[in-house]
Amino acid sequence: MGIHFEFFYSAAVFEHFNFIFGVGSVVVEFYFVISCVFVAFVFSYQMSAAGRYPLCSGKWGVQLDSRRQGSAKDYVVQELIHDIVNIKLKPGEKLCEPALCERFGVSRTPFREAELELAQRKLIVVRPKIGTFVSFIDKELVEEVRHLRSVLEAELAVMACSMLTKKDIDRLWENVAVWEMYMQRGDYEKILQLDKSFHAMVYEMCGRTYWHELVESISPHFDRTTVLSFQCRPTDSILSDHKNLVEAMEKKDTALAGQVARQHMERYSENIDCQCISFGIGQNGKSR
Repeated sequence: MGIHFEFFYSAAVFEHFNFIFGVGSVVVEFYFVISCVFVAFVFSYQMSAAGRYPLCSGKWGVQLDSRRQGSAKDYVVQELIHDIVNIKLKPGEKLCEPALCERFGVSRTPFREAELELAQRKLIVVRPKIGTFVSFIDKELVEEVRHLRSVLEAELAVMACSMLTKKDIDRLWENVAVWEMYMQRGDYEKILQLDKSFHAMVYEMCGRTYWHELVESISPHFDRTTVLSFQCRPTDSILSDHKNLVEAMEKKDTALAGQVARQHMERYSENIDCQCISFGIGQNGKSR
């Protein structure tokens, strides 16, 4: 619809100038062509930007472009977390500083500042005179995050039964519908984004943004196991939990909503034991 409007606008401009300068004017035709090319470029750019993170733009998600906001160090931190969570940088992999600096378009100073922050968050391990490596998965830490979310989100589900509006419920159903589309494509990165967006919406709709910020501050460790599990387990069971949760909220069944939320987080605990995750866990379940 947008592109039809833009070209309709360009055509109107063409008719306006044609009226002034005369039919068949070469100048008018030239500017009309330039206008169409410009409109097509702007539209295609907007579509490509929106296409990478569907349903993750706007209020309930994270736009890719937003990672460019703030300092260079913050940008590098967000990009490295994105790559670590989505296993583009695998557990135990050595970071190649020159290549990553070139890719991110930053100097070594903000890159090393980012490394220090990620080391404090236990996402990377700095070994003096050897190099910097992506940390292995800490099984105990992941379980602590899962348990925290289980407690918070069971209570959140009960609250949602009395707080969510019909519009809120419709938004959650929309998320579920798009999830089904990407599940058929096997696009795990998009599925993770939709999963996180679903839970973020419930936190926000219930007015518990601080709870969500707390969870998100430690979520990369948990998210990484989720992505790994997607590669060896079907995601339809998690999606089914989301459907059952929305249905319980819609019916205002507090007991069922709390039960589904707890079972949902219990299902995530199975991710830690998934065979595909074993290569990312160090000895005794600790980061190596």
